Amino acid sequence: RENSVFYAFTVSKVLKDPEYIEGAAYLSLNGKQGGAKRTLTLKDLPGDQQNSLKLRFKHFQNLEGELLLPDGFKPSGVTIEVKPAGKKFKPVKKSFKWVVQG
Repeated sequence: RENSVFYAFTVSKVLKDPEYIEGAAYLSLNGKQGGAKRTLTLKDLPGDQQNSLKLRFKHFQNLEGELLLPDGFKPSGVTIEVKPAGKKFKPVKKSFKWVVQG
């Protein structure tokens, strides 16, 4: 589909302990629509999107999927925020430029 994009990224932890990390990853897309700056969360996107992506891993987890963008939305960046459950692991937030690979 014309407005669909495929995403793939890996979440990992630095500590080499055997504990599982559980929690959620939140994506927000930065861009422009109709000449105005907009930030869209997963819930703002067309289709039946979850609010977040579930996380459960010991060392790393690959996350991938497909997003449907609203008509006229031109993405320029994406922010990924990882929020582990509990207090042992701290939340992490990182922003990336929008890169399309062919």
